Amino acid sequence: MNASFLVAFVVTPLFAVALGYAALRWHAWDLDRRHRKNPAE
Repeated sequence: MNASFLVAFVVTPLFAVALGYAALRWHAWDLDRRHRKNPAE
């Protein structure tokens, strides 16, 4: 098992989790922003 495979094997799931979490937070923020409809924004 070479180092690049090990790095890819570790980084890929972490990147997927981070991306999914960021997308989830963005979606929640967007829903909250649209739900409030703050005219000051």
